[in-house]
Amino acid sequence: MKQLLLLGGGHAHVFVMRAFGKLALRDTRVTVLSRSRFTPYSGMLPGLLAGLHTLEESHIDLAWLAGATGCEFIAAEATRIRPEARRVECADGRAFSYDLISVDTGSTPAVDQVPGAREHTLPVKPIDRFFAGWRGIETRVAAGERLRIAVVGGGAGGVELLL
Repeated sequence: MKQLLLLGGGHAHVFVMRAFGKLALRDTRVTVLSRSRFTPYSGMLPGLLAGLHTLEESHIDLAWLAGATGCEFIAAEATRIRPEARRVECADGRAFSYDLISVDTGSTPAVDQVPGAREHTLPVKPIDRFFAGWRGIETRVAAGERLRIAVVGGGAGGVELLL
């Protein structure tokens, strides 16, 4: 039995799970290893911030999806990939072997490399941390504080967030 390990709950892995669910391969076991059971769907982030969607509606339940597609879901935070041993080690001491690994853990901006960024920015990625910071901004505005907001990045997501 071959072991495919999907490290992280990014969008690409959501599609891989769906594809494997349709194939029903008998010789391959697919395991999804992610630090969180729920992964945000970034396309719904602007609607979430506008109050059009709830936090629950804007997340994909990886454990449910894994079960529905014949995959296994494991909630754990990977801390090290050992390619020579084909193993992933986790913060809780567990380790998982694989024959093939795919990594889709999302991005985290290097705010420490830009002077002042740590103190004066709210990075959008990872999205789960962004939303908690956004709630803090809402609280400040509700208390009457005036804020100047700038968005760094000109992609569609940045423009939608600004709007």
